[in-house]
Amino acid sequence: MKKNVFCILFLLIICLFSCKSTNEEQVTMKLIQHSYIMHSNDNSGYYFKNDQLAITEINYEKGFNLNKIEINNLYKKINYTVPKLVGDGYWSFTFFTTSFDESTGYSNNYLDEQVLNENLTIHFAIYG
Repeated sequence: MKKNVFCILFLLIICLFSCKSTNEEQVTMKLIQHSYIMHSNDNSGYYFKNDQLAITEINYEKGFNLNKIEINNLYKKINYTVPKLVGDGYWSFTFFTTSFDESTGYSNNYLDEQVLNENLTIHFAIYG
């Protein structure tokens, strides 16, 4: 009887370690859609409204190599709201940026290839 209890406890411990939470081994990329205001020719960035039209969170394994192909295909994975069409007759995504100044709405530092070792917040807008 003691052997059976010991075996069961041993198996449970092994199972617990093998099934441990992967939260420590994952990072989250949070993509926030803002309302587009304008492109900044002076500073090579954008001005967005300080709003959140849509939010998407994508989990990656810590150490994931985010390459150009993955970045170029992000639009297929995200939630977004299509704004009213004004102007050119088509919609377009801005580049994905990694910074956003809430007081001015200025957003720059374009998303580039990198190894994801920590959570990352991305900002973008759709205009047209």
